[in-house]
Amino acid sequence: MSAELIELSNALAQSTEHAARSTASVHTEWRGSSSGVVWRPGVVVTADHALRRDEEIHLTLPDGRVVAATLAGRDPSTDIAVLKCAEAATAVSEFGEVPSLKPGSLALVVGRTRGGGPVAGLAVVSLIVAERQTWAGASLAPYVRLDIVLQPTATGGTVFDAHGRTVGMATPRFPRFGAIAIPAPTVNRVVDILLEKGRIPRGYLGVGLQSVRLSDYLRRANSGLKWHMITPSKIFISLNTGYIYQFVSQNYIPGQRCQDYVSNACHYHHSIICLPRLKPVSAEGGGCVHNFRVGP
Repeated sequence: MSAELIELSNALAQSTEHAARSTASVHTEWRGSSSGVVWRPGVVVTADHALRRDEEIHLTLPDGRVVAATLAGRDPSTDIAVLKCAEAATAVSEFGEVPSLKPGSLALVVGRTRGGGPVAGLAVVSLIVAERQTWAGASLAPYVRLDIVLQPTATGGTVFDAHGRTVGMATPRFPRFGAIAIPAPTVNRVVDILLEKGRIPRGYLGVGLQSVRLSDYLRRANSGLKWHMITPSKIFISLNTGYIYQFVSQNYIPGQRCQDYVSNACHYHHSIICLPRLKPVSAEGGGCVHNFRVGP
């Protein structure tokens, strides 16, 4: 092995050891785990999709202790979950400049296994976009894709640049292949909001419903409304008022419900209030049967 490769290998090992001081293993079940970053003293950031439960969360710290943590909040749109743990005191010491990354730059992803040992992966920055919206709706600025197959135990781990500074959190959640680094400014913003409010406030559209009392006439009319198909060109409606209305259905499609045809033609839906839209053509049967044609 050449001297350059040996020097690179030693540098990567030193960077991994340095990064592992601020990483923890996150586990909520009897098997399996992911990683978390001690972003601030007492605050751990991990991948939201890898956190399978909201309660009974435990961390394995760099010194081997297994301690309990509580969930401060989640943001699925950025795949960030924030945990509180007073025992996690050794936080990230230095953050790097995310815009300084370029395609081809080396990056190191460092996490921690459930057994307490660090896990590392060497990645290449394969794509940098000034801003991109993920399929979950969040905008990441910049969008940093890493050419690496992320181990499950390293999901939520620290992403280090070539200078040994933290530039984000690793997650395979959004790209079709490889992984991305959730940039440190985005993580800081989400952490601040989740610590304050426990959730990310978002606008939404809704519908408010309230009951409306119909008039006695409409209730009586609708309660006795009956539909009859005599021929494909004749539709009859009978009411409990004793009147029978006939519709001349010139554009009727075979198989279409009578209600659908009449209501669509009158621009109303299944209600007797559509009758004023119909023009009388003739009267039959001494006034008890009325013939109408559909018209504007």
